[in-house]
Amino acid sequence: AAAEALAEREGGEAARATFLELAEAGHAPAITRLAKQALLATPPDPAATERWLSRANAAGDVKAGEALGTLLFYGHAGLKQDRSRGLELLRAAAEAGRPNAALIYGSALCDGQGVAQDQEEGARWVQRAAEQGHPPALRTLGRLYRIGRGVGEDPALARRYLREAVAAGDMPAATKLAQLLAQGEGGEKDEAEALRLFRQAAEADPPDPLACCGLGELYRYGRGTPVDRVEAERWYRAAAELGMIEGKVSLAGMLIEPQDRSAADLARAEELLREPVAQGNRLGLANMAALYFVRRDMREGFRWSLKAAEAGDLQSMHNVAFMLSEGKVVPPDDRAAVRWYQRAAELGHAEAPLNLASHYFHGRGVERDLHAVARCYELALERLEPGANRDAAQSGLKDIRRRLARGER
Repeated sequence: AAAEALAEREGGEAARATFLELAEAGHAPAITRLAKQALLATPPDPAATERWLSRANAAGDVKAGEALGTLLFYGHAGLKQDRSRGLELLRAAAEAGRPNAALIYGSALCDGQGVAQDQEEGARWVQRAAEQGHPPALRTLGRLYRIGRGVGEDPALARRYLREAVAAGDMPAATKLAQLLAQGEGGEKDEAEALRLFRQAAEADPPDPLACCGLGELYRYGRGTPVDRVEAERWYRAAAELGMIEGKVSLAGMLIEPQDRSAADLARAEELLREPVAQGNRLGLANMAALYFVRRDMREGFRWSLKAAEAGDLQSMHNVAFMLSEGKVVPPDDRAAVRWYQRAAELGHAEAPLNLASHYFHGRGVERDLHAVARCYELALERLEPGANRDAAQSGLKDIRRRLARGER
């Protein structure tokens, strides 16, 4: 202790030499001191960091073992990534009561990173960290309950753990909780509270781009607040400036929508969509199609719609089917139209079964089949909201049932 105090008074290289001497002699506090210095060194000194953290861990410093395990698992601070060794150190630290080590170890088990996947065991370690009040662990446990990973799916429990994480100051948890509240998962829908939580996370330091996007969505569609396109654009723009692809896509969509849009608006939207479409973002591809339809370039609109449909965009699947069926934008292709209508219907599109019924009835692109027509109408009625399309499905189904009763095929 006297030598340590002397080193503190000496400072500089003299202090380092004293600490080094003490550390080499096995003095645990000196080893820990050198480990911290190596970890914070500029530029990084990976060899010294690993050496002194290893020595500190061997001397019984659990925090050093946790730090070294974390660095090795992620390959940070210049250390070569070694997930297997990192997880060994993290498990030891977790067993010694370090919550962040338990969280990383449990998450690795859930994801099968550096270790055989075991979601139930992983969830138990995350739970252990959460029980110590560790905010990121509470948030992670909430996510596991939301998606049913390693635990039974329970959105209500997800809300509970996310609320605890938010109360402990975890802003990403505020975003996750806001999503549950906005969608009514795990309890009643509360869009006003979702708005408050999204704003809290969006205005945090650093801001959460996902929260910015969520805030933009609520303002755009008037959920939990009156419609405010200015605020919606502001928050989508904030998300886009933070690099969030969804922010760029949504802001582009808002620029394309208005009837009074200008050529400059469309040019700005096209610029925003370049990165998303290069990454194959399905909504970005669909928005690019919409942009070309607005410009009255129908063939280019079809081309982008087809890309969006192939990327999994449901409305684009229906649009492509319609254009192939109508044969006005591109040459008619009933077989291809039927394939896209079928795919859209299978994935839940409300209107696709209604249009597919017409193809089955007239034998266009598929063999005429009145039983299939009836099934299509029945599916449409399950999905369509009250209105003209639903009335058409109801009327069509009655007609088909009469035909079938007469033995018509």
